[in-house]
Amino acid sequence: MKTSLKMSKEQILTLENTTFHFDEAINGFKVKNDVLVPKFTYNVKEKQGNGNYILTNRGSDYSVARITGEASINKENIITGNFNSNEVSGNYVINVQDQQMNINAAGRDYLTVNYGGNSYDVNPKVNNLVLKFNNKNILQSGNIQAKLKSRDNKYFNLINADVNVKNGSYNVNADVNAKGQNLRVSGTTTADMKHSYKIKTTEKGRIDVAKLLRGLWI
Repeated sequence: MKTSLKMSKEQILTLENTTFHFDEAINGFKVKNDVLVPKFTYNVKEKQGNGNYILTNRGSDYSVARITGEASINKENIITGNFNSNEVSGNYVINVQDQQMNINAAGRDYLTVNYGGNSYDVNPKVNNLVLKFNNKNILQSGNIQAKLKSRDNKYFNLINADVNVKNGSYNVNADVNAKGQNLRVSGTTTADMKHSYKIKTTEKGRIDVAKLLRGLWI
């Protein structure tokens, strides 16, 4: 980590051109970024500060090349910030003491995500998603809408999903195009990962199960 630090007579701490490298894997998802904080000021007496930051992708499992944003912290150690990129933008609030994060985000374009050995193109919209980092079920509540394209088309071609999160459980409604068949998938996944879903075709006729199964092996 590198930085330039100075303290004024009024006890205003200023950090300039702070740089460091972030390299972590979160549940198998790689996040590798060079981080630059051009300027951060902190009022020691009032215990509040603000600054801006730039994240440069150096091999993360997502395709967003550059993210910029601003953030502030108050005397209760609550961080409020925003982020912007060509693909997605949003805002967040982090309660450090409670280890909780609230986030809103809206996709501007598709971004590529690598996970579990597969690649997907995703255009997300997130409304008041609550994450509790000290809880077994990190996702606690909120709504996630996403358009998802499979790059290899092994299991599906396109998914439009609407997911409501409540107490770590997921209520899912999705339109799926799989091997040329249009399906409606609805159901729940509980906090202890028990799944209950219904699948029906949105077109006349029956679901061609054999065709779907053949597609898994192509």
